[in-house]
Amino acid sequence: MIMIDRNELHAMKTAARFDEFGNTRFPTMAKRAVEFGLEPADSIKSEGMSCFARTNLGPTYTSHETFLRSPFCEDIHKVSEYDVAVVGIPYDSGASNRSGTRLGPAGIRHASSQISPFNPDYGVDLYENIKLCDAGDIYTLPANAEKTFDQITKGIGYIFSQGVTPIVLGGDHSTLSLRSGAFQSISTAISALSISTATAIAMLSKWTKKCTAQNGIIPLTCLTSAQKILCR
Repeated sequence: MIMIDRNELHAMKTAARFDEFGNTRFPTMAKRAVEFGLEPADSIKSEGMSCFARTNLGPTYTSHETFLRSPFCEDIHKVSEYDVAVVGIPYDSGASNRSGTRLGPAGIRHASSQISPFNPDYGVDLYENIKLCDAGDIYTLPANAEKTFDQITKGIGYIFSQGVTPIVLGGDHSTLSLRSGAFQSISTAISALSISTATAIAMLSKWTKKCTAQNGIIPLTCLTSAQKILCR
């Protein structure tokens, strides 16, 4: 009979290392994520989650690049130092056709790295007029739209509360849902500009036309003194 010490098995050593990660590195990373990315929405009780995805505990599809190679505002409490903050919402569970738009924020940021903030046609340097930062992505939950909207509400609402204008990168059309509360809590007049790359050719349902706000799915009254909503 061959006697084997189970603790010497590769699988047991790997399991021990996993426990070590859970007992040491995970709490440290989770604490840092909450410290820099805010506590998650009140409806979320999961350990290690934050409102803004920080550290490697965030979803695998979150982006680590920044829009136009702008400064990354890792500590969201310092977002008030900027005029405009780019925020990604990598979420596509509200898509009616297929998944994939959760990769939108990462794709847009990557494409923007090839663009200069200086426009030679008009002689305008973007950074001469505004202080732009990238605040990273909202920590979304693919299987739970309600809690994802709670995260959006808290994250975007916080940026608004700091007097900063957010530029939001989606994500499917449900992330624009003004019913999420992020815009309803704003007391001042705002404008919303939605730019979509989808070709609206299926007119069988009000859900498939150009703009959910125009079709009454999202009532315009959700926008306080809204000046305009442009959908393309």
